[in-house]
Amino acid sequence: MIEPAFSIVETVCRNVKRWRADDHIERWVGSGLLLAERQFRRVQGYREIPARLTSMANAVSKKAVAEEVKVA
Repeated sequence: MIEPAFSIVETVCRNVKRWRADDHIERWVGSGLLLAERQFRRVQGYREIPARLTSMANAVSKKAVAEEVKVA
């Protein structure tokens, strides 16, 4: 996901002929990232991610407990 954003930043920064200071670079990169942000799309099912993480953490902890019981 980050590669297309940097590609747009590269395209925007290609037009700059003279870099004056560090903050000048940051402004142009920020401008390019804001331009790239318009093309971002939301991940489908993003609202379910916290529930999925919780269920995965529970499954991993149950598996670890089951393995400890087998060893003992």
